[in-house]
Amino acid sequence: MPEGTSRAVIAAFAGNLAIAIIKAIAAFVTGSGALLAETAHSIADSVNQILLYVGIRRSVRPASERHPLGHGKERYFWALIVALFLFFGGGVFSMYEAYERLTLPHELGAVWVGFLVLGLSTVFESFSLSVAVREVRHAAKREGIPVRRFLHQLRDPALRTVLYEDSAALAGLLAAAIGLTLTVLTGDHRFDALASAVIGVILIYVAYQLAWSARGLIVGEAPAEEILDGLRAAIATEPGVDKIVDLRAVQMGTNQLLVLARVSVRDDIPAGEVEGAAVEFDGRIFVVGGFTSGGQLLSTAWLYEPATGRWQGIMPIPTPRQHVAAAVLIREVCVAGGYASPASALTTFECYSPTSNTWRPLQPMLRRASDFDAVAIADSFITIGDDIQVFRNGAWRLGPTLPVKRFGLVAAAVDGTVYALGGGPRVPAADGLVDAWTPPAAP
Repeated sequence: MPEGTSRAVIAAFAGNLAIAIIKAIAAFVTGSGALLAETAHSIADSVNQILLYVGIRRSVRPASERHPLGHGKERYFWALIVALFLFFGGGVFSMYEAYERLTLPHELGAVWVGFLVLGLSTVFESFSLSVAVREVRHAAKREGIPVRRFLHQLRDPALRTVLYEDSAALAGLLAAAIGLTLTVLTGDHRFDALASAVIGVILIYVAYQLAWSARGLIVGEAPAEEILDGLRAAIATEPGVDKIVDLRAVQMGTNQLLVLARVSVRDDIPAGEVEGAAVEFDGRIFVVGGFTSGGQLLSTAWLYEPATGRWQGIMPIPTPRQHVAAAVLIREVCVAGGYASPASALTTFECYSPTSNTWRPLQPMLRRASDFDAVAIADSFITIGDDIQVFRNGAWRLGPTLPVKRFGLVAAAVDGTVYALGGGPRVPAADGLVDAWTPPAAP
């Protein structure tokens, strides 16, 4: 969780809660419609800070099989809820209060209490706004850009909401003070009602701005042009890249982008180097399981970095076994089947996350399998051997029966089609068959 944003949200919550309490007391003592509208405003702001904090906490949860791109957009959803609550809980209520004060005017009492509370509220709101402004300045300084440009391209809805709400609060306090002063000087209660209406208009406008900003980010908004230029420069430096044909980027969270690039490879490099360049974007090889020459099963898991030419050990696989099949599924290395002894095939299915360096067991395969291979297509993990088994959306199902049941084959996926090559039946003999199967699209 970004520490600066959290600090601004917590400061805003503490200030708004204190302000809401003293405003409610003042509204009860004076009977002022403007102060009652300001009370509703502060209550709405306090609830909104809780919602923003919830959005921040939920947005930093790690990616999962159900949410492979993470939860970054949670912030934008909760920012939209905040805008709606500010509109109805603050703006609409203030407009209703203005209408009621116009149609049913009544005398104000102990107006000095109202002025005292407005002064204290101004101090609290100014402190909360200063924290948010300070965080914005620090963030702009880290980015190396002017504050005005940083605000224009700000993608953090929590910080934006705190800035807007605190600025609106100070404007509302000014409107309430003017309305209360004019009411005392003239004895005309319409000024108090008018101040409540002005507060309502301010809140409705701020709610509209916040909702419109959240809408663009939820739908999918491109990052600032400076960030796109940086992406183009980074991709252009990759070995083998001749030029960038197309580049698309979408904001997936406050500090998360989804980047899609189509590049043209140089014509003067061999085909092997082209393949190497394509692999280098991920650039790592994982090796798991196996057995020693003495027949001992291994839980060893190794990672090879082609860029450095080095091997390094990673978290061992939970189930020691040999003749496993592995494929990369949704940014995890998944390992299925194998056997713990020649007569004991397994249904075990486990996935390793390089991000957290942890293994997690998933639903076991439907049938035991060993001496087989596996591929991953889109969001499906597919095993090819005696059977075709497909893992998708957290569950296994069987695919069509292979023309010849065999083991020791090699599987590969090309353009969404799975190919099973070679292998042999359950006797020491090999065949030269090639089978092809196209899995159905996900529903």
